Amino acid sequence: MSNPAPIPINTNVGNNTVAGVDEAHDLSPTSAMDRSKMDKLFGNRPTPQELKDQGILKGEPNDALAAKKAALERSMNADRLDKDLASRPSPEDLIKKGILNADENPTA
Repeated sequence: MSNPAPIPINTNVGNNTVAGVDEAHDLSPTSAMDRSKMDKLFGNRPTPQELKDQGILKGEPNDALAAKKAALERSMNADRLDKDLASRPSPEDLIKKGILNADENPTA
């Protein structure tokens, strides 16, 4: 798989428009209006702790393995639940032990 070619952009040099590739690697806003929009967006951005409290961020902000750890824990919990459900007593056994009444039998 090859790398995609850079996308040419039009830049203004004096009164001329020159086609080329922006190699400045500068993504900061150029106009005051764009800058104020970005400042407003970043000013309202939630903190990492708020994201953790909402369950969006699973670990520290730079923890690359946090999502995999959360997925593994979820899978382990699902496996544990399946094992516990498979080993639960039958309704007939619960009726014999007096935990369920005969009219509470879910299979009847």
